[in-house]
Formats: sequence, C-alpha cells, structure tokens
Amino acid sequence: MELILVRHGEVNISNISNSLKKILETKLLEKYEDTIKKLDNIGLSDSGKEQANLLGRWLQKNYKIDTLYSSKLRRAKETSKIVNEFLNLPIIFRDELREATFYLPDYLSGWSSPIQFGKDLKKKNFDMRTKIDTTLKEREIKIESLKVKKAINTQKYENFRKKIEKIIKEIISNNWEKTVLIITHGGAIGTMIRNIIGRHDMTIRMDFTGLSKFSWIKEYNRWQIDFINKTDHLSAPLSG
Repeated sequence: MELILVRHGEVNISNISNSLKKILETKLLEKYEDTIKKLDNIGLSDSGKEQANLLGRWLQKNYKIDTLYSSKLRRAKETSKIVNEFLNLPIIFRDELREATFYLPDYLSGWSSPIQFGKDLKKKNFDMRTKIDTTLKEREIKIESLKVKKAINTQKYENFRKKIEKIIKEIISNNWEKTVLIITHGGAIGTMIRNIIGRHDMTIRMDFTGLSKFSWIKEYNRWQIDFINKTDHLSAPLSG
C-alpha cells in the first residue's frame, strides 16, 4: 500500500478582515475558535489554483492513484477537484479530514533540550498519552498564570488525534493493496504522521500542496517514510 498525503493549495485571504489576518499570522487560533470557523469557506487564491494544477500534472505523470479522499472544507475541495482533472477518479469527501480549530503545536508535548529524543525500547507499556496529558496540564497552569481568559482543554488534542487515527485506519483498511491520495490540511496531515510513527512530541511542517508519502513494506511489516513535505511539482517543467 502507498499512502500519499497532500495539503491543499494556497488560500485566498485578500477579502477577509484584518482581525482574521492577524489571527492567521500570529497563530493564536485557540483563542478564537468561533471566529476561525469562518475560515472554513475560504477558497484558493490564483496561486493556489496553479499549485493544484501543477500537483495534478505531477501526480498523473508519477503515480497510478487508485483512490482519492478529500476534506470537505472549501480549500481542500477546490484543490481536489483541480487535481482530479488529471486523475479522473470519484472523490470521497470525508468531514473527519477537516482541520482542527486550534493551533496544534501549542498542544503537543515537548522536550527540555534538542538532544532529548528517543525512548528506551526495553521499557514496556510506554504510555505516550499519559505524557501528553501531563504536559498539557503543565501548559494549562502556565497559561492560567498569564491570565488567559479561556483555559486550554487538555483533551482537545487527544480528541482530534483520536478522530484522525480513526479515519486514517478506516482508509487504510478499505484500500489495503491500493495507492491512496488524501487531500486535507497541514494540522491533519501532521497528526496522521504522528499517529503512524507513534510520537506526539514534534511539529511537522506542511507547505501548500506539499506531499508526504508512506509505503507499507510487507517484507518487514512496517511503514516506510518515502518523503515528507515534498514540493518538487511546483518547479517541474510543464512539458517534456
């Protein structure tokens, strides 16, 4: 099985309010959940449409896609429809693939230094969820001390993680021998990757129409990371 994850194209924010632009720029999404929902209906910019066009050409040339899934949010739907002009597949739209309404990196557990990584493979029953909950509780205390009006719900990321885990497992089980393309959002893709690798203490950058690919290697019974956030298609020649 091959699993290709793609972020939507660049969005058109030219007509949104300055307050929403500031939210996007500062990433303070967790404080504006009601407002950020207004972004659900923002479509692609002209640049985003061109990115989707280049992506579709590149995928057509390099892969035989069997199944196409997409988030229902407008920016992902528009990207999917442009890409599908080159693939000619039924698009399966799933609401579970929508983006989180909060800024995910603020909810991930962290390390105390750049050299703190890995885990003791001999240690049994390693519970990453406990570590996540503990870190989030510590973060909540710090935020309360800064007098932020709304305390962070420590289950927010865990609930989003579970939703993403459920849909990605469903997609995999229904397409075991196929090459699957999923067009969704940066936070959703990062959470899919974190679920697959079993770590929730890292941020994963996703550029507009950036591709990430995993292959299931039967000989070893494990996933192989082929690439993450690949954007070669944006500089690929249109012919030849």
